[in-house]
This record gives sequence, C-alpha cells and structure tokens, in this order.
Amino acid sequence: MEGRSMTREDVLIKDLIYHFSQAYEEKIKSAIKISREIVNMPISPFNPSKGYHPVLVFRKYFGGVKKEVPVSLLELKVLNRYNMPPWKKTIVFDLDTDTAGEYTFNNAHIMYIGNSRSIEYITKKLQEILKLMRKPPIGVTICYEEIYLEYESSKFIKLEIHGGEFRIESKISEYKVLARIFGRALPYIESTFRSKNKEFYKLLFAYSLESRSEFESFFMRYIYPKLNPEQKEFLDEMHDYRNFITLLYDNLARINRGTFQDEVGVRINRRISYARPLDIAIRFTDGGIQVGREAFNPLVTLYL
Repeated sequence: MEGRSMTREDVLIKDLIYHFSQAYEEKIKSAIKISREIVNMPISPFNPSKGYHPVLVFRKYFGGVKKEVPVSLLELKVLNRYNMPPWKKTIVFDLDTDTAGEYTFNNAHIMYIGNSRSIEYITKKLQEILKLMRKPPIGVTICYEEIYLEYESSKFIKLEIHGGEFRIESKISEYKVLARIFGRALPYIESTFRSKNKEFYKLLFAYSLESRSEFESFFMRYIYPKLNPEQKEFLDEMHDYRNFITLLYDNLARINRGTFQDEVGVRINRRISYARPLDIAIRFTDGGIQVGREAFNPLVTLYL
C-alpha cells in the first residue's frame, strides 16, 4: 500500500484485519477476490441483476464467541445494522474452516471458495469430469457446493456436488449440445454419484442416442429391467430383441434432441388385429429413470 493511494479495497482489507488479525490477510484478500468474480457471473444468484445486494460475511469463533463482519461486495465496505441493504444475498466465509484460491487445470482457470474439506472432495471429482469431457470449459468457479463451468460467449453450465449428490442446470439449453460437451464424463458421473437430478438423466438419454451401441447399453440398463410383464413378454417373444432396439433407436435418433419433456413415449402398434397398442413411457425423475405402461403423448410410433 506504500507509495500509492489506498483503494477502497485496501481500506476494507485494513478494516477486516483490525476486526480479526493480520494472520488472515491473504485469506481475506482471496475470499473478496473470488466472491467478486462470482458476483459478476450472469448465472450466479449473487449477481445484482437478480435483485439482491451481494454480501460477504466473514465469520470467526473466539473461544465460544462468534464474531461476524458483513461486507458489501458492490461498495467494498463493512456493513452494520444501519447501512445493511434490505434485499441481500449472503455468502458466509468462515476464517477457520473455509478456503479460497485459484489454479489452472487442463487449460481451465479454476477459482474456488468454500469449506476446505468440501472443496478438496469437489475438486477431486471435478478434475475427473474435466479430463473426460469432450469440450472442457475455459473457466471454472466453485462456490461451496455450486460449480459454474464457463464457455465462450458467456455460456454457463451450473453443477452442484454435495456429497454423493449431483445436479446439473444449464443455460446451454439443448441436450444434444450438452451431450457432446460432456461425452464420456456422463457415464463416470452416473457411476460415481448415488443421486442425480432429472436434467442429468435427460442428458444421459441424449448421449445414448449418439450411437446404436450406446443406446442398447442404455436400454438394457435403465429400461429393460423396469418393463412390466406385458412389455417384457412382447420383447421376449421376438426372435431377436436387438432388431427391436435398432428400430427403436433409428426412430428416437430422429426426434428433436434439443429439449425433452419429463417423458419420452413410445407406442407400438402390433399387426395382430386383436392386440391393443403397447406403450413404453420413459420418464425422467430426480429419483432416476422410470418406465410406465401408458404414454400420454407418444413421440414415436412403431408398427410390428
């Protein structure tokens, strides 16, 4: 700070060192820097465009006494009860247990802020995902359990990793585009995390439609075991069920893979006159892929 005028950030850091101690200076600087980067991301819930004032709260326990100092990430000043914005979104940074920093991995600039143990777990899983992706991001920001993958033209993919849970949310809305981006990372995610959201399963379905062999693997793992007795009997009566899978794949591969509803319905019109149509409803849920006996709005109709 010597030899130049103190900036607003310099004054803020000096105030925070006064409240806590010189030993936390670098950690405080890193937390402010990463938090401000998060605030500037359009997809971030802390972005001011969402209608909230972003606040970073520094916390530390002195014995059994908790001390908290809130900071405005827009005005770079310490807040109190008199100047606290009424509509705020808060990041709480614990000086004892949390960490913040940045590094480069696979040519991607990675920034992180969060609980030290949680960040260590998340970065380990994330690095495996990045290594398997067909198109790795140009930047990654980890904010506690939330992960933002940045691509060209300010496109973002939001992930959440919380223990064995994985969630995906994207502003790149087309599943076929996402499937190309993630590639072989998708089977890794499926096998690594015990719980995924329905958006992930839609993405996994789109990925399976990239090739006939991938679709057969998908069908035999997620659909066949959940068929009801009538559906299974129909499949078992065929001389070669692979012909059916090929026909189904050829038809599904032609549907619009840009977006999916929560159900992809297949209707099979059987040539035997007395046999009613047979439906297979592939349903995407937060609990996994379910298979129903009635398709409410069939996307594909087969004649067998």
